[in-house]
Amino acid sequence: MDAASHPFLDIEKRTGMKDEDIDDFLRKVTDVQAAIKGMMDGEVDPADVKVAGIKTPEEKAAEEAERQRRLAELREKERLRRLQRQKEERERWWQHAELMYGDQEERAPYVADPSLDPTVDLEEAAAAADAAAVEEK
Repeated sequence: MDAASHPFLDIEKRTGMKDEDIDDFLRKVTDVQAAIKGMMDGEVDPADVKVAGIKTPEEKAAEEAERQRRLAELREKERLRRLQRQKEERERWWQHAELMYGDQEERAPYVADPSLDPTVDLEEAAAAADAAAVEEK
C-alpha cells in the first residue's frame, strides 16, 4: 500500500503542509547546520556566512531604503493628485460663477466700482450700506 492510496499515510493531506514547504525548511536547516559546523571548525568566517532565506543587515537596509523611496513616491503622487483636484474644483467653481453671474472679465469694472453697473440701484445700495453700518455700531 502506497502513501497516495491511503489518506492517513499522506503527510500533506494529514497536516495541510505541502511537501515542498517541508523540503524547503529542511534545506534551510541543513544549510544553517553546515554554516555552524564550518564556523566551529574555523573553515568559515562568520562574516561571510550567507544562508538562503535569512536576510543580511545590508539586504534589510536596501529593502528599507526601497520601501522609503516607494513611500516618498506615493506621497508625491498623492500631493500632485490633491493639487490637481483643487485646481479642477476651482475651475468648476469659476465655471458655475460665470454661468450664473456672467464672465469674470465683463464683471470686473462693476465689482471695482458698483456705480458703473446700470442694473444697480444706487439709492438702494446706499441705504443698505447705511443700514449695515448702523447694525455694526
